Amino acid sequence: MDEWLKAGSAEHFFEQVNLFSQGLEGVRELVEKGDTTGALSAYRQFLIPRLKRFPRKQESDYRQRAELLLENKVALLGTGPIDIGDPIDWFISPNGDKQWQSHLGYYYFTECLLETYEETGDSRYLNKWIAIMRDFLKNHYWGVEGLEYDHSFPAYRNEHAYKYGGEGRMPGYNGGSWIGLACASRSERFLDALARLIANPAVPDTLVADILYSLVTDHFYVMLNNARRFTPNQFFHVAVAMIGLGVTLNEFKIAPAAYLVGMQRLEEAAQMCVLPDGTDLEQSFNYNTGFINIFAEVKKLFADRRNVRMEELERTVEKRCNYLALITNPLGHWPSVAKTHASDVCSLLNKWGKTYDFPLVNKVVRSLQTQEDCGIKSVSLPYGGYYAMRSGWGREDKYLFFKTSRYGMGHMHEDCNSVVLTAFGQDMLVDSGNYNYSGDPVSEKINHYFFSSFAHNTICVDGNSQSRIDSVSANRDFVSDDAEECEHFLSHFKELRETDGMRCFNSDCLDFAEGEYHDGYGATKDVIHRRQVINVFDTVYIIVDKIMATGHHSYSLNWNLSPSLTQVETGVDAIHASGLEKGRLSICTFGGGKREYHIKNGEKDPYFGWMAPGYDRMIPSNDISAQWEGTGEQLLVSVLYPHVQNDFTVENAICKARSVELSLRADGAKICFAVSLDHQAQAAGGINAECEAVLHAQKSDTEIILALDCTQCGEKEYEHQNFCEKNKKVVLF
Repeated sequence: MDEWLKAGSAEHFFEQVNLFSQGLEGVRELVEKGDTTGALSAYRQFLIPRLKRFPRKQESDYRQRAELLLENKVALLGTGPIDIGDPIDWFISPNGDKQWQSHLGYYYFTECLLETYEETGDSRYLNKWIAIMRDFLKNHYWGVEGLEYDHSFPAYRNEHAYKYGGEGRMPGYNGGSWIGLACASRSERFLDALARLIANPAVPDTLVADILYSLVTDHFYVMLNNARRFTPNQFFHVAVAMIGLGVTLNEFKIAPAAYLVGMQRLEEAAQMCVLPDGTDLEQSFNYNTGFINIFAEVKKLFADRRNVRMEELERTVEKRCNYLALITNPLGHWPSVAKTHASDVCSLLNKWGKTYDFPLVNKVVRSLQTQEDCGIKSVSLPYGGYYAMRSGWGREDKYLFFKTSRYGMGHMHEDCNSVVLTAFGQDMLVDSGNYNYSGDPVSEKINHYFFSSFAHNTICVDGNSQSRIDSVSANRDFVSDDAEECEHFLSHFKELRETDGMRCFNSDCLDFAEGEYHDGYGATKDVIHRRQVINVFDTVYIIVDKIMATGHHSYSLNWNLSPSLTQVETGVDAIHASGLEKGRLSICTFGGGKREYHIKNGEKDPYFGWMAPGYDRMIPSNDISAQWEGTGEQLLVSVLYPHVQNDFTVENAICKARSVELSLRADGAKICFAVSLDHQAQAAGGINAECEAVLHAQKSDTEIILALDCTQCGEKEYEHQNFCEKNKKVVLF
């Protein structure tokens, strides 16, 4: 008999099994006779037709990865091959990157061995997989001091000890192996491996039993007691893994609890984390894909039966897919918001379209592939606070993404009221992205920059970044025994079931959106930033920054240029950027105090002027800041003009302490705009109004008027209303 690594004995293993389950009559008889060796063999035969494999697409280099793993070398998160030792050093964290250590615990690095074994039949790969599995089972079991099983109920007595995750019996270990997400990841991979190997006599019965025992004890109990409900991607993933255990291993005693709790949590996660427009509390597009991808795995479990609860959840998945499709830019990327890297997502959208057959997703995919218009233009997602303003879906079309200041959770950056801009086949204004998850001193300094408002196209105050992350952290606890504390934090989620009341409007010739940030800037608490973005004829973007303040402050208006824009000129209230591509970007700013322009590129003390194109990678780029000082309320108007030919002219600009009036021409359009900090009489292009702001624009035979908080326009009276008028047709919003 091969050695036991987890269960201790066959008798102990079968204590976890409901031997009265249908199909286990023979196994139960052998156990009752004391023939546990025969019972294990019989139980394994019972599993063969029940374990279903759901093949995953493997990396194209899985053969090379398998060869490296035979030499105890692993490449994760874009690093070169790292020697993990034999036996494996599960503590390893190259360059202090704890995320690398955690990913080792997720266990997906072993899949290349099984893929290669199935392809070649070479036993070296299977033997290596067995050796790694033995090593894992021998060295990984739950052991936080004071944490014990409560056999009266599947839970841990000392939940507080698991408050933030951790594997206490391993000194210095960061707990990555035993957070709920790691357990969920391994649960899926262990079951997939068993489906591949269950009929292979080279895998001992005891190893099969030990893997199952680990799943239904340590893995299940950790997932049950640490849902990470305030970290949406982990909440979803853990729920799905529990459902998978309950459905696949339904003969185990924990199966009913695993299925019911998992399904309940999946529904709770969908209700709590997925907002009415499909967006997510977790403000990172990469992490928002998790719910879609893992739901596809759950759906496979119910392929041979109808489940009404799953059908309802699929409608939620469709909203999520639709929103991610609609924010895709002309390059086929998502904006690099929070922990999102700009990468081609067309294949992912195409995969979802084929998996779920969602009409809107398929329509967007066809547009991205063919460069043809799909009939969908700009989109407002006010629950998430996202606004995508586009001229079309062709690669050279213009696209501006505006992230407002809605409250969120998980993987956030200090990027409220930021914008990014793509035009003429290239990014122009960028979100600088995300560097890595490492905790070493250098990475911490780099990540501090990428998290900060200085790495985003927004406002900074008194040399400080926004304080939204601190505001969120002060109101959360992953696991709490205090019901009142949890309810206080959950109130933020409930607020997001409604929009924040900020105004937005979309049409074929004008888009408008606004956001307001009020959580302070470091020690500065008396400053509120309201930003409005207006897209006029897909030609110019007018950005209005209203800063409500009481004292004297220094301000910085930040513009982070794409690395492709290498040449920068600054003049009086103007920035002109160009590069190797044909497109140029001009930014003109009016109002506020006297500004000084500062350009930083590739600086390290402190870090400024960088963009992260992928994990643990960064390249120099131009960060431009317009800096000024002022007392009390401030008003700035910036005009963004992406262009090929320099046909942009400011005909008139009147800047007062509390108002700005502009008249300009661009790309054949005449645009007049007036805005103030107060509701007052304003004039733009012959249009007189009592309002907060008024815009008049003419291009060819199209005339548009925009008015905000209007009480009178010409001879018409309004009740403090917002409207857009196109060729005399008025739409209120």
